[in-house]
Amino acid sequence: MKAAVLWSLVVLLAFVCTEAAVFRYGWYNRYVEPQSTTGFVEYHLRWLRLAPASERPEVLVAGDSRIAEGFSAPEAGIQTGNRLHFWNFGIPGSTPQVWYYFLRDASLGRRPFAAVVLALDQYSDVDMDDYQRDRISDLNYFIGRLRLSDCWDFATSITIPQDRRTALD
Repeated sequence: MKAAVLWSLVVLLAFVCTEAAVFRYGWYNRYVEPQSTTGFVEYHLRWLRLAPASERPEVLVAGDSRIAEGFSAPEAGIQTGNRLHFWNFGIPGSTPQVWYYFLRDASLGRRPFAAVVLALDQYSDVDMDDYQRDRISDLNYFIGRLRLSDCWDFATSITIPQDRRTALD
């Protein structure tokens, strides 16, 4: 009996160490498929992290494919008389839930943005449909950004029981 308990603890410890080495210390984020949804987020964050800070105030514009393909950061800079430096963080298929996680990590280790612009589908006072918070597919975007402390909050925000279990797994 003691050997079984000891063996279980060894296996658990090995799992935790492997999970930490692969997912928590950035290895996975560096080698994820660039054309995947996770890879697209990681590419944007790496691009931002490696770019030199601008002397001008920086404005980050976040949104879905309409921003990714329809917003020109250089043109926006020109339109402001080059007083601002813009970053295009448009990620096709992303939602505000996805933006939260990558915006949280976008400012790590750099000067804070002067402004963050979020492109929303609608501007009415009525809340958007709840379907967006139940998009388990959003997890594919920010799996590399999810911290252990985020897991419970994210999973319990999902109202569909089967998807909630999937998020916790």
